[in-house]
Amino acid sequence: MRTFQDNAGRTWTVEITVADLKRLRAMLGIDIANLTEPDAPPEEQLLARLATDPVLLVDVLYVLCLDQAEKAGVTDEQFGRAMAGDAIEEATEALLEAIVDFTPNPRERARLARVKKGLYETRAMLDDLYDERLEKRIAEVTSGASSTNSPPSQE
Repeated sequence: MRTFQDNAGRTWTVEITVADLKRLRAMLGIDIANLTEPDAPPEEQLLARLATDPVLLVDVLYVLCLDQAEKAGVTDEQFGRAMAGDAIEEATEALLEAIVDFTPNPRERARLARVKKGLYETRAMLDDLYDERLEKRIAEVTSGASSTNSPPSQE
């Protein structure tokens, strides 16, 4: 079982069972057991949608944590209000780990673990690239601003 903490300080446990799969299908119309579909365009795959749509991600997490939320008296809106920043990052990791843990087929479980690892490596590379470009752009703007903000000549 995987856990994460929301911004209200509550700890949630993410565990996926067949009952959870049924609940996700019924409540959200999604099948988390099929994160990647080889024939679907990348942007339509559930894994990509979860990675790019925080509303969908938090909805999935809420459904998976529904029993805990009901016991704690936490509504879906309250749950969503407590999910931002680091809490989403931590919850995403817990969800991905829970999906890998749930997968019964050892080959598929290993494949999902590789996909998860690749997702984080790709994101890290994109973050590095973005940081480089941002630093370069800031340097360009700063050097351009300093040359235009120099004091007027005495001529």
